[in-house]
Amino acid sequence: MQKHGLVRKRTLAVEELQEIAALAALCQEREGIAVRLLWEMLRSRSGQVTNDFLYYEDGQLLGYLALYSFNPREAELTGMVHPDRRRQGIFSLLFRLANQELRSRGVPRILLFFDRNSLGAQGFAQAVKARYHNSEYRMVRELESAPLRVERQDGVRIRPARADEAPLLTHITARAFEMTEDRALLAETTRDITSPRRVTLVTEVAGEVVGLIRYIDDEDEAFIYGFCMLPEHQGKGYGRQTLAWTVEHVLRRRPRRIALEVDTTNEGALALYRSCGFEITTTFDYYEVPVG
Repeated sequence: MQKHGLVRKRTLAVEELQEIAALAALCQEREGIAVRLLWEMLRSRSGQVTNDFLYYEDGQLLGYLALYSFNPREAELTGMVHPDRRRQGIFSLLFRLANQELRSRGVPRILLFFDRNSLGAQGFAQAVKARYHNSEYRMVRELESAPLRVERQDGVRIRPARADEAPLLTHITARAFEMTEDRALLAETTRDITSPRRVTLVTEVAGEVVGLIRYIDDEDEAFIYGFCMLPEHQGKGYGRQTLAWTVEHVLRRRPRRIALEVDTTNEGALALYRSCGFEITTTFDYYEVPVG
């Protein structure tokens, strides 16, 4: 029986993942718009709550919306509609249902994010009176990039994190990103250390853990995130050595593209990533809107 109308999902089947990928590819081909889909999360939904909303007509996927919940205070939201079916209320329907879902969970805030080149997404953000929050560059290091050459510093060691280090890494992350050191952040750190498809590495200097870097271990692309150093250890070359070592580590495990995202105002990080062969491919804008 053909799918028709709205479908709410707690987990996504292989066929649905393929339909989502095909719709994203069509938007990219027709309009040059990148849809930021976190495939590792889409493939491994917990099944406990509804995070995916799909809209079909006569078996064809015409609209899709995804929620990503990294902490109980907010949910990130992105989606897309078939280029031939814009301005027909499809995304507004998906958004209303996602809003209801988040309200039932007690999540107070939505962060919409989308490719800056998407005029439709910009119009939608204005329509729901969303407030601009920040922008990030997606940066990619392709396989054909030149090999990195970084002089090793004595006393610096980069190794996999241990599960018992979750409180320490939570503290480092909170200080580096000026975040609250709470249960949600500890739970997220613990998940990242223990997840089979995520890798957390720590940087030791003279036996002291001073920073960390994480990446999602996917087939075609490794996605780096959560890269930080304690403020008092920044500007000493440890970050560059950690990033270069991680690039080598990723490529030894499996040759593939490496990507990351960085705030457009973070000039220091941008310079570091460029020096390691990363190039800007997309600008994503984030807009904030209250749930309900």
